[in-house]
Amino acid sequence: MLYYELPIPEGLKKFSKGNPIGDEHFDELRQVWQIWNQHRQHGGERPFGLAADLREQWRVHRLWEAYRNDKTGKVPRPEASAGDSEMAIKAHQAEGPIPTDQVNVWVETYTDLCKKAFDLSASNPHHSPEQDLPKPWELTASLLEQIRELNSIMEELHHSLSNGEEE
Repeated sequence: MLYYELPIPEGLKKFSKGNPIGDEHFDELRQVWQIWNQHRQHGGERPFGLAADLREQWRVHRLWEAYRNDKTGKVPRPEASAGDSEMAIKAHQAEGPIPTDQVNVWVETYTDLCKKAFDLSASNPHHSPEQDLPKPWELTASLLEQIRELNSIMEELHHSLSNGEEE
Protein backbone atom coordinates (compact mmCIF):
# COMPACT_ATOMS: atom_id res chain seq x y z
CA MET A 1 0.00 0.00 0.00
CA LEU A 2 1.39 3.37 -1.04
CA TYR A 3 1.28 6.17 1.52
CA TYR A 4 1.79 9.88 0.91
CA GLU A 5 2.00 12.56 3.58
CA LEU A 6 0.92 15.96 2.31
CA PRO A 7 3.56 18.44 3.50
CA ILE A 8 2.45 21.68 5.14
CA PRO A 9 3.64 24.64 3.03
CA GLU A 10 6.35 26.82 4.51
CA GLY A 11 4.91 29.57 6.67
CA LEU A 12 1.83 27.57 7.71
CA LYS A 13 1.35 25.55 10.88
CA LYS A 14 -1.65 23.67 9.49
CA PHE A 15 -4.35 23.79 6.87
CA SER A 16 -7.53 25.48 8.06
CA LYS A 17 -10.60 27.36 6.90
CA GLY A 18 -8.43 30.47 6.51
CA ASN A 19 -5.59 28.49 4.89
CA PRO A 20 -7.35 25.76 2.89
CA ILE A 21 -5.72 23.02 0.89
CA GLY A 22 -5.48 24.10 -2.72
CA ASP A 23 -5.20 22.10 -5.91
CA GLU A 24 -1.55 23.17 -6.22
CA HIS A 25 -0.76 21.34 -2.96
CA PHE A 26 -1.37 18.06 -4.77
CA ASP A 27 1.17 18.60 -7.57
CA GLU A 28 3.83 16.42 -5.91
CA LEU A 29 1.24 13.71 -5.17
CA ARG A 30 0.24 13.64 -8.84
CA GLN A 31 3.89 13.08 -9.80
CA VAL A 32 4.23 10.36 -7.13
CA TRP A 33 1.09 8.63 -8.42
CA GLN A 34 2.38 8.67 -12.01
CA ILE A 35 5.65 7.06 -10.89
CA TRP A 36 3.81 4.47 -8.77
CA ASN A 37 1.32 3.68 -11.53
CA GLN A 38 4.20 3.21 -13.99
CA HIS A 39 5.79 0.76 -11.53
CA ARG A 40 2.50 -1.14 -11.08
CA GLN A 41 1.96 -1.48 -14.81
CA HIS A 42 5.49 -2.25 -15.94
CA GLY A 43 7.23 -3.65 -12.85
CA GLY A 44 10.90 -3.07 -12.22
CA GLU A 45 12.56 -1.70 -9.15
CA ARG A 46 10.12 -0.33 -6.55
CA PRO A 47 10.43 3.49 -6.68
CA PHE A 48 9.64 4.12 -3.00
CA GLY A 49 11.01 2.52 0.15
CA LEU A 50 9.32 -0.01 2.38
CA ALA A 51 8.34 1.52 5.70
CA ALA A 52 10.09 -1.15 7.80
CA ASP A 53 13.35 -0.70 5.87
CA LEU A 54 13.13 3.09 6.04
CA ARG A 55 12.60 3.02 9.81
CA GLU A 56 15.74 0.90 10.18
CA GLN A 57 17.76 3.12 7.85
CA TRP A 58 16.68 6.28 9.68
CA ARG A 59 17.42 4.67 13.07
CA VAL A 60 20.96 3.86 11.93
CA HIS A 61 21.34 7.32 10.35
CA ARG A 62 20.40 9.00 13.64
CA LEU A 63 22.91 6.85 15.54
CA TRP A 64 25.67 7.86 13.12
CA GLU A 65 24.63 11.53 13.23
CA ALA A 66 24.80 11.51 17.03
CA TYR A 67 28.25 9.90 16.82
CA ARG A 68 29.51 12.38 14.19
CA ASN A 69 28.15 15.41 16.05
CA ASP A 70 29.40 14.33 19.49
CA LYS A 71 31.98 16.84 20.72
CA THR A 72 32.50 15.11 24.08
CA GLY A 73 33.59 11.72 22.78
CA LYS A 74 30.96 9.98 24.94
CA VAL A 75 28.85 8.61 22.09
CA PRO A 76 30.23 5.21 21.02
CA ARG A 77 30.84 4.42 17.36
CA PRO A 78 27.67 2.74 16.07
CA GLU A 79 27.94 -0.89 15.10
CA ALA A 80 25.51 -3.41 13.72
CA SER A 81 24.18 -5.83 16.30
CA ALA A 82 23.16 -9.46 15.96
CA GLY A 83 19.42 -8.64 15.75
CA ASP A 84 19.77 -6.00 13.04
CA SER A 85 18.06 -6.48 9.70
CA GLU A 86 20.03 -6.78 6.48
CA MET A 87 18.99 -3.21 5.66
CA ALA A 88 20.33 -1.90 8.99
CA ILE A 89 23.62 -3.76 8.51
CA LYS A 90 24.06 -2.18 5.07
CA ALA A 91 23.29 1.24 6.54
CA HIS A 92 25.92 0.68 9.26
CA GLN A 93 28.48 -0.36 6.67
CA ALA A 94 27.83 2.87 4.77
CA GLU A 95 28.13 4.83 8.06
CA GLY A 96 24.50 5.90 8.21
CA PRO A 97 23.75 7.86 5.04
CA ILE A 98 20.43 9.69 4.70
CA PRO A 99 18.11 6.96 3.39
CA THR A 100 16.27 9.01 0.76
CA ASP A 101 15.33 12.53 -0.12
CA GLN A 102 11.74 11.45 -0.90
CA VAL A 103 10.38 11.82 2.65
CA ASN A 104 6.65 12.10 1.98
CA VAL A 105 6.19 8.69 0.32
CA TRP A 106 6.53 5.13 1.58
CA VAL A 107 5.11 1.66 1.06
CA GLU A 108 3.62 -0.65 3.70
CA THR A 109 3.64 -4.34 2.82
CA TYR A 110 0.66 -6.64 3.20
CA THR A 111 2.60 -8.63 5.80
CA ASP A 112 3.28 -5.53 7.91
CA LEU A 113 -0.36 -4.46 7.65
CA CYS A 114 -1.42 -7.94 8.80
CA LYS A 115 0.85 -7.63 11.85
CA LYS A 116 -0.90 -4.36 12.70
CA ALA A 117 -4.37 -5.92 12.36
CA PHE A 118 -4.86 -3.95 9.13
CA ASP A 119 -4.60 -0.62 10.91
CA LEU A 120 -4.18 1.75 7.96
CA SER A 121 -3.26 4.79 10.05
CA ALA A 122 0.43 4.60 9.30
CA SER A 123 3.04 6.94 10.70
CA ASN A 124 5.64 8.37 8.38
CA PRO A 125 8.80 6.25 8.78
CA HIS A 126 10.93 9.24 7.81
CA HIS A 127 10.09 10.98 11.09
CA SER A 128 11.29 9.88 14.49
CA PRO A 129 8.68 9.73 17.25
CA GLU A 130 10.59 12.54 19.00
CA GLN A 131 10.02 14.83 16.00
CA ASP A 132 6.26 14.45 16.31
CA LEU A 133 6.11 15.57 19.93
CA PRO A 134 6.18 19.28 20.71
CA LYS A 135 8.76 20.51 23.18
CA PRO A 136 7.41 21.20 26.70
CA TRP A 137 8.10 24.93 26.35
CA GLU A 138 6.12 24.95 23.07
CA LEU A 139 3.15 23.41 24.87
CA THR A 140 3.25 25.91 27.73
CA ALA A 141 3.69 28.85 25.31
CA SER A 142 0.68 27.66 23.34
CA LEU A 143 -1.38 27.26 26.50
CA LEU A 144 -0.43 30.75 27.71
CA GLU A 145 -1.46 32.24 24.35
CA GLN A 146 -4.79 30.41 24.46
CA ILE A 147 -5.40 31.60 28.02
CA ARG A 148 -4.70 35.21 26.93
CA GLU A 149 -7.16 34.86 24.06
CA LEU A 150 -9.78 33.33 26.35
CA ASN A 151 -9.34 36.14 28.92
CA SER A 152 -9.77 38.73 26.18
CA ILE A 153 -12.97 37.05 24.97
CA MET A 154 -14.30 36.77 28.53
CA GLU A 155 -13.60 40.48 29.18
CA GLU A 156 -15.42 41.46 25.98
CA LEU A 157 -18.35 39.23 26.90
CA HIS A 158 -18.48 40.62 30.44
CA HIS A 159 -18.39 44.19 29.13
CA SER A 160 -21.18 43.45 26.63
CA LEU A 161 -23.39 41.79 29.24
CA SER A 162 -22.84 44.35 31.96
CA ASN A 163 -23.81 47.34 29.74
CA GLY A 164 -21.34 49.43 31.67
CA GLU A 165 -22.98 48.53 35.01
CA GLU A 166 -19.96 47.42 36.99
CA GLU A 167 -20.57 46.06 40.46
